[in-house]
Amino acid sequence: MTIGSVLAKTTGYAGLAAIAYDAHKLGQMRATECKRDAIAAGGLDAYMDSKSLDKPSTLMSKIQGARFNAEMKGHLFNGVRNAFNSVKGYVKGVCESLVSNVVPLALTAATVLTKGKVSKGAAIGLAAYGAVDVAKNAFGAGKNHYLK
Repeated sequence: MTIGSVLAKTTGYAGLAAIAYDAHKLGQMRATECKRDAIAAGGLDAYMDSKSLDKPSTLMSKIQGARFNAEMKGHLFNGVRNAFNSVKGYVKGVCESLVSNVVPLALTAATVLTKGKVSKGAAIGLAAYGAVDVAKNAFGAGKNHYLK
């Protein structure tokens, strides 16, 4: 392997690591959001159900109150609901990140999966894309600052 090939593959794997890290972190954030939203919705549903009956019934009123209290304390289906919604949110976040990073993902795939000039060209494109992205998003180069 030549030094150019090693640099190209290193650039590709660095890009892959950055994309995977972003996707994982966004997946974690979306998992937390989705779980939190489901808990809030479950509490709201339990509250709304506890405030109305189809027909007057003291027994049903007590059951509804017990359900609401269990929901508020986190004892009612929370383990299963939290696990399901966490997975759902994580997958949503990972997919969202991969879609928003489709260009660097394609360049990374081309760098890692090909050889020769195609790999080196994709690595140069990936490095240029990364440099522009860092310059723009980390340092504000080329951004319009509308508050000035």
